Amino acid sequence: MIAAQYLNMWSSFWGQLYNAEELKDYFYENGLAIEYSAEGKGVFIQVSKDSGLNPVYKDKSIFGTKARDLVHYISLYADYDPDDEELGYSFIFPDLELSLWRPVIPVSDDDTDGQFFETIGIGQKGYWMTHK
Repeated sequence: MIAAQYLNMWSSFWGQLYNAEELKDYFYENGLAIEYSAEGKGVFIQVSKDSGLNPVYKDKSIFGTKARDLVHYISLYADYDPDDEELGYSFIFPDLELSLWRPVIPVSDDDTDGQFFETIGIGQKGYWMTHK
């Protein structure tokens, strides 16, 4: 429900900037991407860590919470897809239409690379059923 509200808001607000050839628009120096359907409606929003935006899930900062803690926390509300081809790099929560991604998986707790997610995405209802 929340994903649909945000997508409708963004789709309406940025609709005049819609690029029919690419089916995506980029903002905040490419830190915010909006993917559109062939009809020009927003279907997926992705925010990257470098955008300067600070997305939050309930009370947890997406880019300020360690990846394993964030996955555990979100898993209290919905399961992630255990069959995701990139599991570990990405975590997809189909019931929330939410995805998290990082470029590397830390090899140990002391490894600083991959401790935090780099992007979060949210799609319209059914997005992950058609975009696996």
